[in-house]
Amino acid sequence: KHIKRKIMKRIALLLFIIAVSVSLYAQETGIKFSNDSLLSQALTKSKSEGKLLFIDCYTSWCGPCKYLAKTIFPQKEVGDFYNSHFINLSFDMEKGDGKNIASKYGIHAFPTLLFLNADGEMVHVRIGALEANLLIELGKTALDNKKNILSIVKKMKSGDKSIETLSQYLKAYPYAADKDELIDNYFKTASDEAKMTQEAWVLFRQYVNNFDNAQFQYFLNHRDAYAQKFGKKEVDIQIIDGFNYHINKNRDNPEKAASVKHIDPELYSICMLEREFEMAYRNFLGNKTDKACWNNFIAKIKAVLTIDGAQPLMINEIGRAHV
Repeated sequence: KHIKRKIMKRIALLLFIIAVSVSLYAQETGIKFSNDSLLSQALTKSKSEGKLLFIDCYTSWCGPCKYLAKTIFPQKEVGDFYNSHFINLSFDMEKGDGKNIASKYGIHAFPTLLFLNADGEMVHVRIGALEANLLIELGKTALDNKKNILSIVKKMKSGDKSIETLSQYLKAYPYAADKDELIDNYFKTASDEAKMTQEAWVLFRQYVNNFDNAQFQYFLNHRDAYAQKFGKKEVDIQIIDGFNYHINKNRDNPEKAASVKHIDPELYSICMLEREFEMAYRNFLGNKTDKACWNNFIAKIKAVLTIDGAQPLMINEIGRAHV
């Protein structure tokens, strides 16, 4: 027993040494974050060293933030790239100067990966956790004065109102505060021919889902032309997305939520069937032993499968989205 206890102690010591070694290796090889507690201090360093600032904007409760900190930032290739090109900082957006940073740069989603120049201008930004290779590519884009957000904004301010530049801006910065204004301005000035291009269709599909929007009204008034060019299925999906947006916006006012039914009663019914299925699915997940929830879930599955063109895989897709 004495020998066995000694062996166990040695194993425990060895595991501890390995854990410490791994931790120290990660600290040595990963991103080295500055200890600056104020953004102003880091901006001074940025000016003197001629490097951009990279700021990991996180919160203590953010799971993807923890994933970046524990898994991605410590990797050697990530550290090699970011340590050589940036002054790296990490701020909790709910504490200290992090609150000021969040307010100044409109940071509301986490993690936000923010790049600033020495003047405090936002050079580039990305929301969400990335794998190592994509994080390095993000840094390369931030350093590219032809691709980063700052360069795109300068082009737009100098008069470039092309859909290519607008799409490039929104792809890089989909949460931009001026997103709706820019999209509205584009469609207000675009010709009928321009509105029917593939680029304009993608812009519309991705960012416009409000029936009250002028471009959505234009789309409804030219529905047949859109269906002929982009397909009836795509047009129907866009209208159903519009129904969902309107219903969600007026969830506390059922009468107003149903006020758009006249746009397409058949598609509205499909939208409601899908919403009812999603609700039944969620209820079933929370009450798997409740027979009534199970029966309701099965009934909604059958109802969704009556939709023209519906396929069994559609059930999996709707369900997977809410697991």
